[in-house]
Amino acid sequence: FDFFALCLGPLSQRDYMVLAKDFNTVFIATVPKFLVS
Repeated sequence: FDFFALCLGPLSQRDYMVLAKDFNTVFIATVPKFLVS
């Protein structure tokens, strides 16, 4: 899954529940580097 599609896309709580039900493990690509500040 792409980070931006997964986290910034038009997804509802139900969409995330379906993902959690269908997949034991999720790999997320293109995760930006987060800064401490």
